[in-house]
Amino acid sequence: MEIRNLRYFCLTAELEHVTKAANQLGVSQPFLTKIIGQIEEEVGVKLFDDKGRSIKLNAYGKKYYTHAKKVIMEIENLQQSMEEMLDREDSTITVMSNTSVYFAEMVHEFQKANPKTLLKLSLTPREEIALALKTGKVDFALCYPALDEDMELCIKTENVFREYGCLITPPGHPLLEKGVCTVRDITKEPLILSPRGAVMREKMEELYKKFGYSLDNIVIETSDVHSIISAVKKGVGCSIMAKTILDKEPELKKNSVEIQDAEFFGDFGLSYNEILVKTKRKADFRMFVIDFFYDLQNP
Repeated sequence: MEIRNLRYFCLTAELEHVTKAANQLGVSQPFLTKIIGQIEEEVGVKLFDDKGRSIKLNAYGKKYYTHAKKVIMEIENLQQSMEEMLDREDSTITVMSNTSVYFAEMVHEFQKANPKTLLKLSLTPREEIALALKTGKVDFALCYPALDEDMELCIKTENVFREYGCLITPPGHPLLEKGVCTVRDITKEPLILSPRGAVMREKMEELYKKFGYSLDNIVIETSDVHSIISAVKKGVGCSIMAKTILDKEPELKKNSVEIQDAEFFGDFGLSYNEILVKTKRKADFRMFVIDFFYDLQNP
């Protein structure tokens, strides 16, 4: 059985759609269908059930997928280990996260200690991150809420950081005199928030839902922290900000208000494939992230 065919099978199983998998692989749909048919013929049993236009693994397919995925991961692990032995300087570690708050500092600290390894971070919605990690398109995921573990596929998650948030307001805002606010107070204010999929946006949606409110008071959506801060200072509206940012912005901290009726925090999880993290560079990066967030939470 060819390794290429195993890769084709696994991606088809993950996308649950032959045409989508074929397009991503750069092959024709009939060719991919033929490959899957050959695998099923070799195994002696159907591995997929048709579900309308999509397909899903049956019990046999799930078992086959689990073992096939581990084979592919071990091969990739072997290739990466050999590259490390050859001391290739074009090594790259990819990370997806649904928050960009820590990107700049994380990259700076990592590259300072690991000049031969390029750290590539991208801001991505949580649901897309889960699929990217499963399909092997990304090495690590840093998410809130933390991604679920999948021990069959060797996907492990470690909680590495708890971030607290509070409301920031324009200078002279009435809420600053009170020093605290409620979720009801927030619903009366124009809000500047990150787009859907970002950490603080998801937390706000949770809060509003918990108290029976609709999140319809957003006036600006942006992922850029500096744009959010600038808009708040100009009086455009209020926003929710991580306390780690406020600790580095004394002037901004003066305009922050605690949220009284909600424990406003987010637990971040670092997720990765346990097989691939066996390589030295990946193992070193895992420890770097754990240490980085420990230092961040314990200055």
